[in-house]
Amino acid sequence: MQTKDLSIHDFGCWLKDRIETHAEARNVDLGWRFLSCPLQNIDKASTVFIGINPGGRHRDVANDGLSVEAGSSYRIERWGEGFETGKAPLQKQVLALFKLVNESPDQVLSGNLIPFRSPSLSELEDVQSATSFGKELWTEIFSRCPAKRVFTMGNQVTQSIAPLLGITSFEKYPSGWGKVSIRVGEAKGKVLIGLPHLSTFKLLSRHECVVILKNLMER
Repeated sequence: MQTKDLSIHDFGCWLKDRIETHAEARNVDLGWRFLSCPLQNIDKASTVFIGINPGGRHRDVANDGLSVEAGSSYRIERWGEGFETGKAPLQKQVLALFKLVNESPDQVLSGNLIPFRSPSLSELEDVQSATSFGKELWTEIFSRCPAKRVFTMGNQVTQSIAPLLGITSFEKYPSGWGKVSIRVGEAKGKVLIGLPHLSTFKLLSRHECVVILKNLMER
C-alpha cells in the first residue's frame, strides 16, 4: 500500500517512525520537530509553509515531535524569553503573511524541510543527507496534500521543494528589500513562492514589501 492510501492517523505513524529511526541513526541530541500545525492539515490545507529546520541549542521536550494538535505553533507558542505568545519576531512575520493571504494559521500546513534541531544550519551534522531525508518525507506529503499554494522560506528550502512539485524554473520579482528577490514557479496547477528567510528579511514589517507580496498574490 502506498502512503497516500493510508489514513491520516496511520500516515502520521509512518512519518513518526521514519523520523525517529533517522534521528536514532544520526545520534540526534537536540530532538526534532517536523510539523508546526495539526497533522490533519496534510489532507485539508490549501496553503503550505515550509522552513528549513527547528532552531535552538537545547531540547524542547514540551514542543518537539511530529505535529502541534492544538493549532499553529506560530500562533499558540511562546518562543524565547521576553516575548509573549505568538509575538517572537519570526512568529509575527509568518502570522502577518498568513493574514495577507487570508489564511487561518491553524489551517495552514506548516513545518520544516529538515526535522532535526540545531542552533544554525551550519551546525547541523551532514546537512546534505538530512536535506535528502526531508525531501523524501515531503514527497510523500505532497502525494496526498490538496494545497495549490506553497511558500518556502530560504533559498535552500526553495531549491529543495521545487523539484518535488515539478517546478524547473522561476520568475524573479523584487521584494522591496534591496537586491533580495522573491521567486515564483508554477507546475501542475501548483504555485511555489520562494521567500527569503523572514528572520533576517522582515518583509511583512515594511510597507513596500507588503504591497509587492499582495500584488503577487492577486496575480
